[in-house]
Amino acid sequence: IANVEYCQNMAEFESTEAGSVFIFNDMNDYATMVKSCVERNIIATYNIDNLTDAEAFVAAMKSNNCKDANVISYETEVLSYIRKNITTVRTGLIANPEDYENIHELRVAVRSAPATFVAPDCAADKVTKELVMEIQEYAIAVWCISDGFAENIELNTISLVTAGVNGII
Repeated sequence: IANVEYCQNMAEFESTEAGSVFIFNDMNDYATMVKSCVERNIIATYNIDNLTDAEAFVAAMKSNNCKDANVISYETEVLSYIRKNITTVRTGLIANPEDYENIHELRVAVRSAPATFVAPDCAADKVTKELVMEIQEYAIAVWCISDGFAENIELNTISLVTAGVNGII
């Protein structure tokens, strides 16, 4: 299991172990960040929740000729902007399935984002096999964010894999 690193700045990123999985939160210097990921051959996940950061991210990706990354967001307009400008980036809508009346409504939100996957915004123990199967029946991939259960990461990872999630970030 890879070590998950949540980076708030470049100093944290530069000091992390090789082989770690990186999730960038609230970063300002996208140009340096994307360039460092390209140099280190890392496909990072970026948590972007405003259009200003989305514009900076797109500019950094284009200036570094980088086409591969994951972006997660609560904001559909952020995901839409990024997908319009870089079609190869995987986008995921962070959403709590309990906030939707049914899975069809969640599907509409994910597809209109446009997102290629949903990242349930709930505790790992709430991501059940039944929930994953129900979401997947609507042709939506389910990726879970590992933040929040680091002390039991092995147990929770096994639980998520057993539930049938498509990815863990």
